[in-house]
Amino acid sequence: MKEKFYVMLNQVVLMFGSLLVLKMLTNYLSINQFGIYSLILSLLALVSILPFNSFSQSYIRLFSFYHRKRSVSEFIYVARKWFMTFTLLYAVLTMSIIFIFSSDYDWKLVLISYIFFMTEVLKTTLRGIINSSRNRKDVVLSSLIEIILKLFLIYIINIFYILNIYLVVFIFITSNVFSIFPLRLNVPKKPIKKFESIIEKRIVSFSLPLIVWGGFGWARDMSNRWYLEQFVDTSSVAIFTVLASVALILPTAIQSLVNAYYIPILYEKVNDKTTSISDFFDKFAIRYIFVFFILFFILKLYSKEIISLFASSEYTFYSAFLPWMMIAYSLYVLSSIMALEIFAAKKTSYLLIPNIVPGVISILLGYFMINTYGLNGALYSYLATYLLYAILMFICVYSFRKRLGFEKIIKKN
Repeated sequence: MKEKFYVMLNQVVLMFGSLLVLKMLTNYLSINQFGIYSLILSLLALVSILPFNSFSQSYIRLFSFYHRKRSVSEFIYVARKWFMTFTLLYAVLTMSIIFIFSSDYDWKLVLISYIFFMTEVLKTTLRGIINSSRNRKDVVLSSLIEIILKLFLIYIINIFYILNIYLVVFIFITSNVFSIFPLRLNVPKKPIKKFESIIEKRIVSFSLPLIVWGGFGWARDMSNRWYLEQFVDTSSVAIFTVLASVALILPTAIQSLVNAYYIPILYEKVNDKTTSISDFFDKFAIRYIFVFFILFFILKLYSKEIISLFASSEYTFYSAFLPWMMIAYSLYVLSSIMALEIFAAKKTSYLLIPNIVPGVISILLGYFMINTYGLNGALYSYLATYLLYAILMFICVYSFRKRLGFEKIIKKN
């Protein structure tokens, strides 16, 4: 019960903290500045996917396995090694961009964005590993430090200066650095060469499909922002981002709760072969659909008021799209949660098609729709790609279960 309390507290802190940050930034930054901020976040998402988050998923999945083998220190050593390698590669890439394109890009913004990206992925990776060890209290403390610092610094700096994108990125870097301090890991220990190779092979084999589809997932989630920047204007990027951010609030909170609390426990049980997790996800899906069916009608009635509550009233003009964006994203999240049983079985290659195809469709459809219909086109493309993802993922989960059941029958006979 105490463990569940800390997990729920962490989700509340992150959800309400993020909403307050969104509210402050949409009020303190101009629409153009918020649009630039949105594009920076989309680049952070790309850097995170390629390949940090993909590797983080493998750390979360494999942690309980190596904890049971009492090899956590060796596992941490390998994880640290890969993180430092990728950080160095991105440092080289950043310096190359500054050197080659210094006349075309704001090199100061490029440099501080790199620092922001690396602190963000380090924080996220450490939280994932710490959460896998089920040390929930440290994760909550880290989140509290991050959110309190963000809110405090945004408020104070805006009093004495005009808040701009440089100051926002600096605030986020500072918050990330201080939030890392409570995240304590085992002291890394270099494993013998053979054991190190085994750990690396397991990490890479699990992560590789995620890296392959990661770029397509980014295209599904973020390509519309860049098309809007290219074909419309930066203000449209800001409006689209606010609508998408409000639409994902509750679905993301529920997904984070499942990932943070239930998944480490379910992974442990799967490793011990003590339970099947399909029943858990089926019961969860019924409750989830009921909740979002009600939420959809609430948003239909109060979409303008909800956007004004979580952001600036300047962003309410397209509020009629909000309930539809929320329901599309909710189905996307539900299908992603259902697919976690495939992650638990370490069969991530099953998920390639449902992750790749919507990304391709988003690139093609988004280009045509936004070039033709502007911001309305971006919203229609959003709905189509997330619904397509959900349909393909549900089909994938059904096929996986059917094949798994068939394999069990064969083994019995």
